[in-house]
Amino acid sequence: MARPPTPLLHGWGGNGGLVDLLTAGLTRPGEEFLWDRPGRGARHTARIQPDGTLLLADGRIYANPSGAITALGGKNISGWRTWKRASDGRALGDLRAELRARHGLPIEPGRR
Repeated sequence: MARPPTPLLHGWGGNGGLVDLLTAGLTRPGEEFLWDRPGRGARHTARIQPDGTLLLADGRIYANPSGAITALGGKNISGWRTWKRASDGRALGDLRAELRARHGLPIEPGRR
């Protein structure tokens, strides 16, 4: 018998993940993000879900932005830098940097 999926935790996870951006009010459920794929003339869309996942237009769901980009065929591309908010063009990475700065942490996770 398969186990049910583990739900994502809400609240500050410490690294500025998608759920942390939601909790901080830097993004909201349903907000649309775009990736204009270079050299292909393709535009991909994703929406932030209440649990901090990204829902692609084709219905696939990913826990992190880079996983979603990879699934769409992007190789070695940071989803944090490439997904841009439709309303103002800010990258998810810019929002994460703002959140980490609020908490007195280095802008990029893993950097000191």
